Amino acid sequence: MQQTGDRTVRRRRLLIIVSVGAILLLTVAGIVIYGFYDKFIEPNRALAARVGDTRYTQGDLVKRLRMEQAASVATGQSFDFGTTPLRTLLGMAESEIIRRAAPEFNIHVSDSDVQEGLLQRFGPSVPEGQEAPPGQLEQEFKENYRRFLTNSHLSDNDYRRIVEESIYRERIRESLGEQIPSIAEQVEVQWIKLTAPGAGGDLPSPGTSDPLTTNPDSIRQRLENEDFTSVAREVSAFSNFSDDKGYVGWVPKGAFPLLDPFLYGNDEVEPLERDEISDPIYTTGGIFILKVTTGPENREIAEVMVEKLKTESLENWLKEQKAIGVEEGWYEVNWNSDIYAWANEQVRKTAPPPSPTPER
Repeated sequence: MQQTGDRTVRRRRLLIIVSVGAILLLTVAGIVIYGFYDKFIEPNRALAARVGDTRYTQGDLVKRLRMEQAASVATGQSFDFGTTPLRTLLGMAESEIIRRAAPEFNIHVSDSDVQEGLLQRFGPSVPEGQEAPPGQLEQEFKENYRRFLTNSHLSDNDYRRIVEESIYRERIRESLGEQIPSIAEQVEVQWIKLTAPGAGGDLPSPGTSDPLTTNPDSIRQRLENEDFTSVAREVSAFSNFSDDKGYVGWVPKGAFPLLDPFLYGNDEVEPLERDEISDPIYTTGGIFILKVTTGPENREIAEVMVEKLKTESLENWLKEQKAIGVEEGWYEVNWNSDIYAWANEQVRKTAPPPSPTPER
């Protein structure tokens, strides 16, 4: 009887040990599974942005970022991990806002429009006065496009969607631009532009001092005794709107909204007088030192400024639409440092290798 009792006790102890071990294993497995879900599955499904019934998850954002990164590598461009994630997310939401509003502007993008957009991007150019053999241009286009998709790891459908979005955006921009007058009050402007740390965008002109290490206040002091044009040629960053001497030309109100108070004045700021030099003006696009040389005068708006006003019109319209969307509850964007870090981590993990440098 004693031996039977001992065996029963041992069995019970063994059963308890096995049961506790199984519970521990299940607990550990549950923790591992939850950790995997919490780190890899749940973030992919988490809402990043919403426009009406169209939802963009963090996984959608990562997919688009990978597409943009691959396309950048394929075209030999750098990919900015600092500003691109948020810019891309906002761009995805803005594209849906534009798509929803397109019928109000009587705008529609067809498959043939997208195909034409692809031809403009990847179709070969024929030198003036020459003719290509029948079928050669089509063959070269297909080869160029196929090579791009292969190098950038994009699908045809994905890239056609990107082209479609860009066409919608440009057509809305052109439609809004129809409201821009041909003649407006303008001032003639010269500037020195320095690239602010973290601003991104423009780079120093070749052969100039690095604007990132140039003290704006020191530059302003130099202008007390030195020629504005000479200093601009030495230190000003590259800009699509000025030459190497910092000459911008005639600028209408609204072309550079952040500079308008200094060019045209407002309730708090007096406009610059003729040949007066401003103190450094800090904006998200860079640091500016302005000089108004002539004006204001009513003049015909130059084509480059018309295009800039179109872009500003689109940006203002999108801001208005977003504000309406937030108020009415059909627009939201979720963004914080955790989403930024997670998205960048996912993109870096699958970054394609740099394209090989062609041999000379």
